[in-house]
Amino acid sequence: MPNTTSAPPPSATDKSLAPTQKPSTASILKRIQALFYDSFILTALSLMYWAIATVIMVTTGIDYGTDYHVMTPASALGIALKLGWPIWITGFLWYFWQQAGQTIGMRTWRLELISTSINDNNSSDSTNNNTRISHRQCLIRLLVGLLVPASLGLIYIWCLFDKNGDSLHDRLSQSRVQHTPKPAKGAK
Repeated sequence: MPNTTSAPPPSATDKSLAPTQKPSTASILKRIQALFYDSFILTALSLMYWAIATVIMVTTGIDYGTDYHVMTPASALGIALKLGWPIWITGFLWYFWQQAGQTIGMRTWRLELISTSINDNNSSDSTNNNTRISHRQCLIRLLVGLLVPASLGLIYIWCLFDKNGDSLHDRLSQSRVQHTPKPAKGAK
């Protein structure tokens, strides 16, 4: 005789059946964690840049005198190399914000940078999700980002007082860092 009993109905606590959660504004802790992770990437990029710069300076015969100071040469090449480093770091951030909407550290913590600007998205919806930020927004975020070290990181306190949890970077550049929850187990 075949077994006519069916499997019990799934319980309400079954995570694979939980409704998909919507992304939320990233918390200050998640932002700091991503920033900390990205600092390792930026350090590695800086070391790579200065290794290349050192090879260029040594092969071109720039005289360092008795002390070795990479930042000392006042030649045109030395000045170009000094200006190249911030351009190198800016290029890294700009590329990842524009192309992927997230840096490597942001990806690790499931953070994504999206535009909230109506004008940049050609949309009437002020919460147009999953839209990459514009070049203007990148520039504003980078300029405001220069204030972070100057304020000893206190600029992130803005997140605690903003009604949406946005940082000063987000407000001024009309963008938002959102946190995407983990997908439910079994979900594709």
